[in-house]
Amino acid sequence: MTEPNDDIFATHKKGIVIVLSRYGKELSVCVFSVGDNCAANTYQAKLIKVPLVGCTTIA
Repeated sequence: MTEPNDDIFATHKKGIVIVLSRYGKELSVCVFSVGDNCAANTYQAKLIKVPLVGCTTIA
């Protein structure tokens, strides 16, 4: 649970770091992030300093 004034993206980054550490990896091994192109995913990719591979719809 996050605190009311907590930065949710910083908390999310911590979560990613924790999961990676369980596998003996560091955030530096991440070469990209996958998600839709919403502002939250774009910001998260910038926060962890990797490119965002966005989802697209082919019609």
